[in-house]
Amino acid sequence: MTKAPPKKTKEHRERVWSVRYNATENERLELLAADAGFQSTSTYIRNASLKEIFSRTDAKTIRQLMILGNNLNQLTRKAHADGFSTIEERILRLIDEIDNSVRCIGKKNDHKENSEA
Repeated sequence: MTKAPPKKTKEHRERVWSVRYNATENERLELLAADAGFQSTSTYIRNASLKEIFSRTDAKTIRQLMILGNNLNQLTRKAHADGFSTIEERILRLIDEIDNSVRCIGKKNDHKENSEA
């Protein structure tokens, strides 16, 4: 007869960190927590301090970039089959969309770094 695996015990959190925020910082944390899908600001802070969290906006942008990359791959295959001139305009437009999305992410990250300084 096989034994059942032992039940996982939830590790008790016994360490407490005390951090003070002004009203503006607190409001920003609450908005970030909600945007990332957390119901509790403290859970958001715990997760953010232990691993990187993407906001829903970041996740949406990343998904959009993945779709654009997939479209670019399809257009590249078509260009090899039918010739580049048949899809040149669509490829250039898609490259512009990707470039704009990457610039937007870069600006957001620059803003995050500047606000943390």
